[in-house]
Amino acid sequence: MRVIVGEMEAAAVGLTEAEVARAKAQMKTGLLMALESSGARAEQLARHMIIHGRVIPVAEIVALVDGVTVDSARAAGQALMSRSRPAVAALGPGGLERAAAIAESLTLKAA
Repeated sequence: MRVIVGEMEAAAVGLTEAEVARAKAQMKTGLLMALESSGARAEQLARHMIIHGRVIPVAEIVALVDGVTVDSARAAGQALMSRSRPAVAALGPGGLERAAAIAESLTLKAA
């Protein structure tokens, strides 16, 4: 868990242009590949209607993804890390206390 927390913190601060470009390409590829399945397309349309009250054209989504910059991704990551305590779930003896301590340290660093 400490490795995951460390990676999340590092991403929120040290995200690179190459990482953002790779993530954008992956998101656009996933979006366009989902259009090939009628079930996935219907699910996407329903989700748009429920969340946004309208169907969002694919070109608009692609434009939004293309508009992500290193600075905007860093700002979003930092906001995510600092806005609330993370939820923690643990299984097994003694794991919950350590997981809770890690979550608490994350909250304190971000504040």
